[in-house]
Amino acid sequence: MTNTKLYFGYGSNMDREDWARWCSAQGKNPAGLIEIGPAWLPDYTLKFHYFSRNRKSGAADVVPAGRGSVVPGLLFEVDEETLAALDDKEGLPYAYERKNVTVIDENGALKQAITYIVQKHRYSAEYEQPDASYVGLIQRNLLRNKLPIDNLNYAIDDMHDKKFLDSVFVYGTLRRGESRSNIMTKAADGSMEHATVCGTLYNHGTYPGLRTHGERTVIGELYRCHDIASTLKRLDEIEGFSAYDGHEGLYHRAVVNVTIGSEQRWAWTYITNLPTPMDAIIESGNWLER
Repeated sequence: MTNTKLYFGYGSNMDREDWARWCSAQGKNPAGLIEIGPAWLPDYTLKFHYFSRNRKSGAADVVPAGRGSVVPGLLFEVDEETLAALDDKEGLPYAYERKNVTVIDENGALKQAITYIVQKHRYSAEYEQPDASYVGLIQRNLLRNKLPIDNLNYAIDDMHDKKFLDSVFVYGTLRRGESRSNIMTKAADGSMEHATVCGTLYNHGTYPGLRTHGERTVIGELYRCHDIASTLKRLDEIEGFSAYDGHEGLYHRAVVNVTIGSEQRWAWTYITNLPTPMDAIIESGNWLER
């Protein structure tokens, strides 16, 4: 049986045609790069500080960033032969290097994956403008998967420190009228929108837990926060989440697709790691009607 690994792509490797074109020129088989779906790389940001001689322009890199930063991309399954081909395409070990990272998949689960980051000695002292065709590859594939392009646009404008995902979906004791509601009221200056996510809500006794599986609807509230880093720091403490390092606390912080009326947005939320037996399901999907 062939060993496979998960690979997180955030640049041109998201594009099937670009990958197939490179493989054809190199005499390699493109079939081993199997797309799984959208994913997110938390605590990183996108940056253009590397000049690619092949593309004759700036090329994307992901670098560690503060709490609340996140890079959208795609998760792939790759075999050993394909991983070796990716190494060649990324110029290992001279341009990029492999890095083991934790990503959030489209169901809010944490996965261990490989990605590629630029070797530090290849950093440019200044911003490197990406070519329009290269930007188009990235943009097209983010939009194809209904992922936001704000992070890409900020990086192109050399505003890579700006956090674009600034909303939080809450569904339990942080909701209005509940014991911790003042935290979100202050974080968002009182603004709130009624929202739902696709998933299942569980009763953990004095608080609920969300799992984004099944076809039920979970009812909650969406808050856009004026300082998302500080808000998430406080919420991480409340929800028992420390870091994306493989240590499993009570909850982990994820990115989910939220529905407000007929509109859909991406937002942070917390996924339970506690046991979720069938008899703990809140059928209404509403903590206030448990």
